Amino acid sequence: MRSGGTRIVGAISVLLLVTMACAGESEIVPSPVQPTDTAVETFSDGPFQIDLPDWPSVPSSDEATLIALGSTSGWGVAVARQPLVPRPFGWYLPKVLPDHGDFREMHVDDSDIGRVVVEARLGQSPILGVRFVLIYCGGATYQITGSAPETDFSNFLEFFQTVLDSAACSHSPATAEAGNGLVGLILTPSNNDFSFDNLRRTVVEAYDAGVRASHSYLNWSTVETEPEVYDWTFSDVLLDTMSLEGMRLSLVIEFIHTSILGETPDDLEGKGLDDPEYRRRAVAFAAAVAERYGEQLDYLALGNEVNIYFQDHPDDIQPFLDLAAEARAAVHVVKPDLPVGTVLAFHELMARDRLDLIEPFKFGDFLAYTYYPHTPGFRYDGDPGVFAGVLDQMIERSGGTPFIIVENGWATAPSLGGSEERQAEYIRATFAALAERRGSFGWHLWFGFHDGEQSICEEGGLSFLPPGTDPDSLGDAWGYFVDYLCTLGLKHYDGTPKLGWEVFKEELAKFQTGW
Repeated sequence: MRSGGTRIVGAISVLLLVTMACAGESEIVPSPVQPTDTAVETFSDGPFQIDLPDWPSVPSSDEATLIALGSTSGWGVAVARQPLVPRPFGWYLPKVLPDHGDFREMHVDDSDIGRVVVEARLGQSPILGVRFVLIYCGGATYQITGSAPETDFSNFLEFFQTVLDSAACSHSPATAEAGNGLVGLILTPSNNDFSFDNLRRTVVEAYDAGVRASHSYLNWSTVETEPEVYDWTFSDVLLDTMSLEGMRLSLVIEFIHTSILGETPDDLEGKGLDDPEYRRRAVAFAAAVAERYGEQLDYLALGNEVNIYFQDHPDDIQPFLDLAAEARAAVHVVKPDLPVGTVLAFHELMARDRLDLIEPFKFGDFLAYTYYPHTPGFRYDGDPGVFAGVLDQMIERSGGTPFIIVENGWATAPSLGGSEERQAEYIRATFAALAERRGSFGWHLWFGFHDGEQSICEEGGLSFLPPGTDPDSLGDAWGYFVDYLCTLGLKHYDGTPKLGWEVFKEELAKFQTGW
């Protein structure tokens, strides 16, 4: 995000050049005749186009600005392009504008993730009204800036709206209809590179292959930087990019992170699920997530693979159920139609003969399962056709509660008995099982798109261990676990396809035409 912040500051410097230049031309008395009948010219940049007034250009040395125009009556319009989604700009602009001029009375409307509006006042004599409209199109945010003297700003806004109404984007990926039977993919990017450009390339490639749904993870401590103060920057980039590029989404808040409690805000560190302050803040955070992302989500889960944690902490089951029920109610106050549930690791329920643990979690609107067909030691030398029987058990055990599968994958590490060929066999067999049981499940999502890199997998693996655990004390099991985490992708770390990627695309196309 550091590079994104630099680009945003560059755009602000352009804004100041435009607004000050326009203000300077009308410093004493604005023209009584405003240029509402000015001729227009269509400006295009890639898939984006907009009709702009035929005014003189205003020079700019900033590379982000595509065009800047100013009228003799003190009105100004400029277009800049930034490689990011709009909401981070809407959050960032009010924070940095005061460093670049006498900005005040700033207001942000980011209720539409693809079209964010920021308005402010600038200067003292004359006072300028400034409106930024941030429009997403084809992998960029187009910053349309309008400015005029405050004494004439309402008239200018009527004119500016006609400019905005002309904006069009030829890149508008359609979002799939909601409903059962969507098959998707966890969009882990190549080279573990979560920069916006690489993330978007990942999403677009998956979309072009027919993927229409994905799943993501939210770390409480990353967002709540101070008590009930939320920094959505990274999650905005991640979730908004996927939404704006046509993906339906499910999301899990990791109050439980598989085998341990999820990371909390610093001031809650060490507090448990039954602590009143922990519970109050967790509920408030779940409601805030629903407020921020509820329109983008089909499913919101509380806790990831929680049964693995409860195997060693059975006394925490009831406190978690109480917290989850309260959080679900709070979410439904904000977004009444957003389904709320919990993620369970189905492979561990089967391995420990604890399928009965599903019952308490039917309190929610849906169940979510992960499933990995490894044997002890994370071995992938079993039957690639196993999923059909597992899916039947999911259907039976879920009863009347809707369920989705948010993770399912086959590791290819030779150290685990895995291979690209066996992964491809598993994909074919899994699609056959899904096709035979259409309508019985909500979504099925493969994990994942790209493999990890060894050091990153080791670092990620540590997040599953209790604090202070020395991974070397786990012996060979640690290496096997890292190999498992690192080789679940349909592509290698560097983006080179595995055999499974081509098979996945073929099977997905057949599945989608089989409705």
